[in-house]
Amino acid sequence: MEEEKKEHAKKLVVLPKFYAKVCEEMPPEYSDYTKTYEVAYGSIERYEIIRKVGRGKYSEVYEGICTDNDQKVGIKILKPGNNH
Repeated sequence: MEEEKKEHAKKLVVLPKFYAKVCEEMPPEYSDYTKTYEVAYGSIERYEIIRKVGRGKYSEVYEGICTDNDQKVGIKILKPGNNH
């Protein structure tokens, strides 16, 4: 069994993700939202977290709902100490 694992590990080939260089290959407008998008800051009291859907190095992402109109939303919460 252990020998099979070692043999399998030797055959493993890791390829880069499909979008690994997308920000390098696309024009700056593709990933630079600072000129085209304004973040609307406001109260978080009207949002309710439903479930966790993902996480990354700097944040966690949740499915949520706006209690004003029952609209589904994505909620991204930055992890403490990663204010870049």
